[in-house]
Amino acid sequence: MFTLACLAMAVAFGCSDPKPPLSGLSYTDPTPTQSQWVLKKNPTSTPDHLILDLIPPSDGGAGFGVGLNLTLDASKATFTPVDSSDSELVQCGAYDLGSGTPFLKTAVVEGELMLGIYQKGLSTTPASHDQGRVLSFCLKPLQPLAASVVPLRVKQAKELKSQGMTAINIAVGTLEIK
Repeated sequence: MFTLACLAMAVAFGCSDPKPPLSGLSYTDPTPTQSQWVLKKNPTSTPDHLILDLIPPSDGGAGFGVGLNLTLDASKATFTPVDSSDSELVQCGAYDLGSGTPFLKTAVVEGELMLGIYQKGLSTTPASHDQGRVLSFCLKPLQPLAASVVPLRVKQAKELKSQGMTAINIAVGTLEIK
């Protein structure tokens, strides 16, 4: 009702470009190089519940897990579980976490998400990069909404391979409040 009243006033006073109300987070997927990993918007995302998937390159590679540190402007958005029943802030995709307690841990400190997700033991079969999404995490906007770009950056990213930890390059898109 308020939106209609605002639009009617804009038309009545000759404003040709009324601004719609802000709805939440918007993410534009990046265009990665062939060797880059990518943070890609999950199709089930909403403006209040933006899910990003970490996708490895289709390079024939494989690994046993990843460790990431992601930073975010904590005054504009926050990390939140993908599903309300999740005990951690990340969901596993391609990795086989085995039975028992999984090697999956997350923590957030002052807008920085630290996460590690790993298969148990190097004797397991590594997850092929061709399997797609290795993990997902979720962001939600903080109130009050103010139109702006929300910086989302990869501070550190590594993949566990049979020869040890290897740095990975992740393409990140544009995160905005719209």
